[in-house]
Amino acid sequence: MGIYKVKDRRGRRRYVVSKYWPNGSGRLRKYAPNYRSAQALQTRIESSILDGTWKQLKQELAGGKRTIWTVHSFYQRFL
Repeated sequence: MGIYKVKDRRGRRRYVVSKYWPNGSGRLRKYAPNYRSAQALQTRIESSILDGTWKQLKQELAGGKRTIWTVHSFYQRFL
């Protein structure tokens, strides 16, 4: 796909990195604040596809495993 220049809702210019994953599971679409960071992200994605580590990168860019913090997990430290 590539890098595209778009305007967001507030009228700011952003760059979108768009790329399909190798197994056809979907398309990655990430916003970048400037062109250089968009290029860096695209290079990182393409190199991980060549290395075979794209599944780990996909999880990292999706947010990975998020833990839900509760009061119960902190109460022994603070009481």
